[in-house]
Amino acid sequence: MPPPCYRMMKELYKADEVIRDSITSCYPREWDENHITYTWLSRLRNHAPKIPFSKHSRINVIWDAYKMKGQLEQDNGDVAFIVKVTFKNGNSLSGVAFLEAKRIYENGKYDALKWEQLKHMTSNSSHHHLLLYDFQAQEIPNTLPCGCCYWDDCLDSKRGIGIVIPTLHALTYEEKDRSLASVGYRLSEQIFLRYFRGLDLNFDQTLVENVKAGIAGGVQYLAVAHVMLSDEVNVELSLRDVQPNEGSGFHRLNANNEQRG
Repeated sequence: MPPPCYRMMKELYKADEVIRDSITSCYPREWDENHITYTWLSRLRNHAPKIPFSKHSRINVIWDAYKMKGQLEQDNGDVAFIVKVTFKNGNSLSGVAFLEAKRIYENGKYDALKWEQLKHMTSNSSHHHLLLYDFQAQEIPNTLPCGCCYWDDCLDSKRGIGIVIPTLHALTYEEKDRSLASVGYRLSEQIFLRYFRGLDLNFDQTLVENVKAGIAGGVQYLAVAHVMLSDEVNVELSLRDVQPNEGSGFHRLNANNEQRG
């Protein structure tokens, strides 16, 4: 019999498969960070706009995704997640997290990594992360919180395509090749097991509001979520408090439409 977390891990595997297929579909003809990000984010949102994780976790999530029209000076990164977390007592708080996306080049290096840029980004926000795109699956550490990943047909926890690394770790590691994967983990884990549990967020409300407003220092892509950490809360899931402001320049992503600038 599968362990009790098996269903949760199967749901995570489906999300990981969407991300993996989305990223690899961009290679080689559309292998740039903007198109790759648009592809996985829009497809993942359409795949799972609502996430009742399982009876085992009691976590429920609704979320949406947006793209900025035009260009901004990016002081924080390419992608932001704004997450409203509601607890068992009905109280809530909202935080934001940032990902700076970089793609692998044909020489096997992340040539666009700039250490000074990353240092600047980490000074602007806590819990800043790198998001590395590769067209080849890389060996990564097993960071999953349980042993069910060893069950047959469960999530392959040792290989990844979209890999997330704490930016300070990358700055300390000081390498630009595929060995960076050795200190990272899958993008699906960061989203579903970290952000959608209220973890790795910056709760500076000025920063949250700046991202929602689309002002300078903002991001090109924005995901917003409302997370319920208990199934005993009599509160309706709603994105009203985390959606971008009217006139901010963000428009909702749709995987069925062509990418727009």
